[in-house]
Amino acid sequence: MRISSSRRGIRENRNAGACFKNCKTGPPDHRSFPTGLCTPSNACCTPWNIRLRFLVLIWTQDSGGASVCPVIRRIKSLTHSKFEFTLTPDNTSELADKVLSRKGIVNSFARLKEVNMKYAGILFAILMMAPIATISAAPPNILLIISDDQAWSDYGFMGHPEIRTPNLDRLASEGLLFPYGYVPASLCRPSLATIITGLFPHQHRITGNDPARPAGLNRKDPEYRKLNEQLINRVVQVPTLPRLLAQAGFISFQSGKWWEGHYRRGGFTHGMTHGNPDQSGRHGDEGLKIGREGLQPIFDFIEQAEEKPFFIWYAPFLPHTPHTPPDRLLAKYMTAGRPVDLSRYYAMCEWFDETVGGLLTYLDGHGLEQDTLVLFVTDNGWIQRTPKSVVPSAWNFRFEPKSKRSPNEGGIRTPIILRWPGRVPV
Repeated sequence: MRISSSRRGIRENRNAGACFKNCKTGPPDHRSFPTGLCTPSNACCTPWNIRLRFLVLIWTQDSGGASVCPVIRRIKSLTHSKFEFTLTPDNTSELADKVLSRKGIVNSFARLKEVNMKYAGILFAILMMAPIATISAAPPNILLIISDDQAWSDYGFMGHPEIRTPNLDRLASEGLLFPYGYVPASLCRPSLATIITGLFPHQHRITGNDPARPAGLNRKDPEYRKLNEQLINRVVQVPTLPRLLAQAGFISFQSGKWWEGHYRRGGFTHGMTHGNPDQSGRHGDEGLKIGREGLQPIFDFIEQAEEKPFFIWYAPFLPHTPHTPPDRLLAKYMTAGRPVDLSRYYAMCEWFDETVGGLLTYLDGHGLEQDTLVLFVTDNGWIQRTPKSVVPSAWNFRFEPKSKRSPNEGGIRTPIILRWPGRVPV
């Protein structure tokens, strides 16, 4: 994922592009990243022979609010393993030494956590994880948990006074929490496409949930289907996390939200979504049953994996509408003076948390906790509309303005959690 701590940070990162202008080396595929690396000493493109590909962008601010140089850490793909970073003036030699050491990643996470506590915003996309000789004899399994339409504030660990999320609270306490994360799009499909590719929407070219429809066309019209097929094909044209992981021996499982046709088009080896428009395939079809109807397909996949490292895409239709929580949960939030729509949304957030608990309990019970990197992020925000909400006269959405579909904090901010016991510091 591509992220910034603020819109100001985004603007300044554009200016920081000058840091890269003198670099003369870099990977052949430069569509998504500046080519090469320039530290203040102009040391470019240090190769690092590991098989980890992810992106972390952090913008820090000093106590006076003035932005300082971005910290950008990029580890490239399997075939072009390069560790790219731009360091702040006060930590260039120290952090460079740590990053390039055998424990560089762990040391860096510890340092970045210290930076983040007050003044840094972070969002990451894990794009590649494979055998990493410098860190572990074997690669970790990866469980990526993606909440769907949930405000950044609507978790116990983020301080919400009413919503109960004990399992995510546990994950946050046992892992590394970054409370100031931002997705690059406040709408499901482009945001998810960024997570799976690591590209900005203007780069993967999936910028909306559906292709623009000429007047008079519906989704069943052959001409519309052709337009949608062109949109789906874009995920085939760029690297995706499952395809990169497959090169390192991983098997992968898609569940939940998935807009890009059959799961194999994204590179998954296993999955739930068929993507057939003749069978109601649009944004997940059979995959949308996960969470709401249990977690057994994921458990079955893990059993089949045996000794192979696995990657799981868990993107349930939760707490997304329809807000139909179990009665036992809804009853907890139905209080005098609280709109029923808000009570339903609160209950949906707890229902999602229960499914996260089911996954964590399974990992614990099968001895997989220590060997699994668990990641959490939300695709986009949501502020529940109620009868008291102030909205424009033509507003037909169930959410408030300045949330989903907007570039405001309510639309693009998300907490980020990473948990890998003994590897990622708490």
